[in-house]
Amino acid sequence: MSLAIFLMGPPRVERDGTDRPAPRGHKPWALLALLLLSSSPISRQRLAGLLFGNADDPLGSLRWNLAQLRRLLGPGVTLEGDPVRLELPTGTLVDVYTLTSGTWVEAIRSPGVGRDLLEGIQPATDAAFEAWLLAERRRCAGTAAAMLREAATSRLAAGDAPSAVESATKLVALDEFDEEAQALLIRAYVAAGDEIHARRYLSTILARFRRELGVEPSATLVRAAERAAGALLGAASRGSRATATSLMAAGEAAIAAGAIEAGLGTLRRAVADAQDSGDEALHARALVALGTGYIHGGRGRDGEGATALHAALAVAQAIDLREPTSEACRELGYVEMLRGRYDRADVWLRRALDEAPDDGLRAAALGVLGAVATDQGKTSRAIELLTESATVAGAFQKPRLTAWALTFLGRAHLL
Repeated sequence: MSLAIFLMGPPRVERDGTDRPAPRGHKPWALLALLLLSSSPISRQRLAGLLFGNADDPLGSLRWNLAQLRRLLGPGVTLEGDPVRLELPTGTLVDVYTLTSGTWVEAIRSPGVGRDLLEGIQPATDAAFEAWLLAERRRCAGTAAAMLREAATSRLAAGDAPSAVESATKLVALDEFDEEAQALLIRAYVAAGDEIHARRYLSTILARFRRELGVEPSATLVRAAERAAGALLGAASRGSRATATSLMAAGEAAIAAGAIEAGLGTLRRAVADAQDSGDEALHARALVALGTGYIHGGRGRDGEGATALHAALAVAQAIDLREPTSEACRELGYVEMLRGRYDRADVWLRRALDEAPDDGLRAAALGVLGAVATDQGKTSRAIELLTESATVAGAFQKPRLTAWALTFLGRAHLL
């Protein structure tokens, strides 16, 4: 028997594909969300205070609502003890878990993606629960946006522009003043061959930003309708491995020297030559170099970099090449760290660790994981990760990586 719990949008529970009868009132859903989303089990006294503090018998009200949840979830579910322990059958689908730890392919299948957590549920409760619910709604909304962004970017990188437009449209509906999301939608329109609509839409968005926010939009948004914006290919020269390799080195050197646009143009030509050469491994590495160049040198062009990295993943996975896969996952995790989407950053960086073919790439992934941990206030974990990163990087003779790890290690000790 299969069990599915949907908390995004109007909450509901399915058993074997059939909706279970909803419990009475809003508080059973609030209780279920607390039990599923809290980082550790919660005592009965605490649950009663959060949800039933105004009742004549708070603990009795809690027992009654726990009984409602047992009927709702059905057989095979453990819901008992103090603190209250909820154990679900193996294979149970919980849409919020899929949203935070699954792939974008899994997440966008959820019918509630992009909708509020416990939509329509606002029980009369303690102020502490209301604050918790507001924070969880914001966290889930941010994670849904990250998943839709991944979906649009990956589809754009794969050449599926119509599907990219669909995902990007849902993304901008969550926050119409997210410049990067708007730029992604416009690039998807251009990729779909609808440049006229892209330019009209851009004009409308630019006017709205100026009118309603009183600010001048960024260059990333302004240039989004240009066909060159986000393009993965420049003009190929000879299509040889040697030429592509030389162009990669020249492009990376130009970016390091501060000649950003020239370097990115050179890297796009490297991608074109690598593709024409038929060397898929070189093609994947060139795409990683281009994506990394956008992210670290492009000043607000993370979206274009992510498109290149998703393209690199597709190429590298097709030939089971671990090095560019690990590098692309690490850089995508770094982008999510910059956005404050730590759940998604952790997923990408764990994958980068799993794919790392050598200690150098492992140390790089550990370093970014350590930085994520410092941002989250997980100081002990950060020190552990960054110490390992610095040690491995030093043994592998990676001075820049060692400096990164030691810098964040110092920050962790200061915190």
